Amino acid sequence: MSNLEPVTKLQVLYLKKLPNLNRVHWKALPFPDACRIFVFKCPELKKLPPDLERAGQGKILIKGKEDWWKQLQSEDQVTQNALLLFLKSTDK
Repeated sequence: MSNLEPVTKLQVLYLKKLPNLNRVHWKALPFPDACRIFVFKCPELKKLPPDLERAGQGKILIKGKEDWWKQLQSEDQVTQNALLLFLKSTDK
């Protein structure tokens, strides 16, 4: 886990125009509680690292187009509902 230490200091992750990106990482990442993630034009990104889905107690923010975050996949409905708490649409 020590090779993931820089991720614990991450404040902003900006993903833009990455049409072939289908995952951020293949296993859970220790994102910090105050992380902001912006996703634009990454249509193949359909799943986020599992720890992100359960982390932060509402302190993580994920922004992207509504059509993108509606197609995100989760392990189960409980995880999907928790993930929706972090998501904010940029369509407005």
